[in-house]
Amino acid sequence: MPAPNPFTRNRRTSTSNGLAVRCMNLQAALNVLHNSGPLTGPEIGRVLEVYPSTVKRLLETLEDAGLVQSTLHTGDAQVGRPPKRWALRGEAGYAVGIHIDPKVLRAVVVDLSGQVCRRETLRPSPALTTATLPLRAHELIRSATADIPHQRILGLGVGMGGVVDPESGMVTRAASLRDEAGASAMDYPLQAALAELVPWPIHVANDANVGTLAIFRRLVRAGAVTPDGSLFYLFLTEHAGGIGSGLVLRGQPYTGAHGAAGEIMVPGRALHEPEIRDLWATAVAGDRGARRAVLELRRPMIAHATALCQTLDPDCVVLGGEFTALEPDAVNFVRELLTATPDYWGYLDQPPAQGVVTDPLWPDTIAVGAAELVLEDLFRRPAPGEVGPLVTLAIGAEPQG
Repeated sequence: MPAPNPFTRNRRTSTSNGLAVRCMNLQAALNVLHNSGPLTGPEIGRVLEVYPSTVKRLLETLEDAGLVQSTLHTGDAQVGRPPKRWALRGEAGYAVGIHIDPKVLRAVVVDLSGQVCRRETLRPSPALTTATLPLRAHELIRSATADIPHQRILGLGVGMGGVVDPESGMVTRAASLRDEAGASAMDYPLQAALAELVPWPIHVANDANVGTLAIFRRLVRAGAVTPDGSLFYLFLTEHAGGIGSGLVLRGQPYTGAHGAAGEIMVPGRALHEPEIRDLWATAVAGDRGARRAVLELRRPMIAHATALCQTLDPDCVVLGGEFTALEPDAVNFVRELLTATPDYWGYLDQPPAQGVVTDPLWPDTIAVGAAELVLEDLFRRPAPGEVGPLVTLAIGAEPQG
């Protein structure tokens, strides 16, 4: 059975009716801390709409299981004993994320609070193929997790370019990955191949989509975007050769009916866009004129993407991938394209609520987003009778008898 994926919301486990309400409350408390913590007990109670005594029992159970921890909040002037503020205990669990590109593999390990603990990079030579990818990826994962207790690793997330079926983990098509005959990879069972090498649940998704998830979660934790907000992520590929996007709408990643929502197909692009590798090298070296020239040569492609941005009207637009090598020119260029539409001027007096910014996580964005796939599955609203691994751990830690 394929591992569950947070984009598909298909994890199915169950428990008896006697434990169902308690398990759902424990998961809800964990989810609140994941989305909005640290919080006091009364704040958690207001969000969950439960009695203070119930909150106390839930937090005691989670603390005994080592999943949450408290600190005294002394930030505001107050009379009497300061209240406790509760947060997830990061070292209680870990998620591994890997960004797969045939020319470079990047892996990160994040703790339960989303903080990056380890980073590893592998540059294979020659470039990876469908035959060599699984073992080289496993090599990198082993190196990244060498100092992490494996019983605390809760899952592996994978981000890869191309059209990815989030239900099966099948890479439907990846132009950058070749098979042994030199053809573009088609119907490549990436999740199944990795499942033979690692013991954890595996989640696979498109690279731009998981990059979007990484940035969105970072902004939510920083309080810059609400948990039910929206984000549009534009991803410029190597040497400005192509562009992809990712969407979060009302707090949820959107991948489309066939897993291809992050793939932007610009009509006629391959026929009309010139090769710019030499110009790109000059731009990356810091030449401002070359940077602007690169952007102008890619104007039709970027304009196509900004038209989508105008249609979606997100809270924030983030420019990732090779856009980060063109900062700040790329931000100004995209803003110019957005404001070129007269009807949009009223919105862009204060551009999408948090503006147009470059990706602060790059080059780790995709790997971090892949790890976030694991956290998304751990911290979500369960179906009735469903029990996730963290709640299973909490219930198992309770005194018996």
